[in-house]
Amino acid sequence: MLTVLDASRLLEEKGLVVDVKEEFSNTAAAGTILRFSPETAKIGERVTLFVSKGVENEQGRVPNLIGQDRVSADALLAGSGLVTGNVTTERSDTVAEGLVINQVPLPDTMLAPGTPVDYVISGEPDASETEASQYYLSSIDTTCSLSNYIGPASQTSSVRVMIRLKQTVNGDVVYTPLMKERLVVGAQTIPVVIPRIKGAYGVDSGTVEVVDAGSADLTVIASYPVTFFPVG
Repeated sequence: MLTVLDASRLLEEKGLVVDVKEEFSNTAAAGTILRFSPETAKIGERVTLFVSKGVENEQGRVPNLIGQDRVSADALLAGSGLVTGNVTTERSDTVAEGLVINQVPLPDTMLAPGTPVDYVISGEPDASETEASQYYLSSIDTTCSLSNYIGPASQTSSVRVMIRLKQTVNGDVVYTPLMKERLVVGAQTIPVVIPRIKGAYGVDSGTVEVVDAGSADLTVIASYPVTFFPVG
């Protein structure tokens, strides 16, 4: 791929005057030449190279981390005013080792600055991350609206929300956090999309709960039953 420096040198050798303008791009990596103008020019005329600055990071908007390595993922989060949350490792047959295969919450979710974002890296899990070679797995793909919970003030209010898994294991209720608590604007629809939910071994059912983490009794805003299947 031709660099900006190389392209500028080639144009200057043809007797042209080169200007460089940078602009954001959602499709081209930073430093990529997007286009040039005009397409034809005479000796002594000016030619402008438009160069990508990469994706524009809106403060509080969750970037797409899928396929990024850990350093790049952390940099994207920092550029969006967010911080790295819980990072775990999981085997993947389709994604190269060291790259992000899953994240919570999803890209384009709006969060308060400083909110942590969790993600999963492809690789061999540490012993502490793997309790057994067999486990039970489920998934969920839905959305949760806060407007009914908050009421008429949803446009101006916010709620500190967390997502957890509720299961009954050996007669006891067990809660497993799926998304750390974070501040969400009340008018926003929360994506509840978690492609891999590890449940307790031998337990084939559970409930994913969206919870008001700011309430004294951890009020459940919405709940969704899920079914687990053995893996491994």
